Amino acid sequence: MRTIKLLGLENTRHRRLRANLGAALKELTINAEIIQITDVEDILSYKVAGIPALVMDEHTLVAKEKAPSIEEICHFLEGDDVFPAKIALKSAGE
Repeated sequence: MRTIKLLGLENTRHRRLRANLGAALKELTINAEIIQITDVEDILSYKVAGIPALVMDEHTLVAKEKAPSIEEICHFLEGDDVFPAKIALKSAGE
């Protein structure tokens, strides 16, 4: 089972990302544990460029101006590196 961390502050984009993540997992029939990280100090420890963000397998998907779509999240879950400019994907250590 995969573990996916959802970093955010429970705002509209965070809730939309959570909903889109659930839909993408269902679409791809992926069984994953979703851990929500909402404490500011814990979020800062991930050194993400922005929130909300998803962290999975040492990769981070950051929503810069909008929550990623279900399709974009599916690409992230499948390991694709093709994202529009408003979405940033980076590996740990970058």
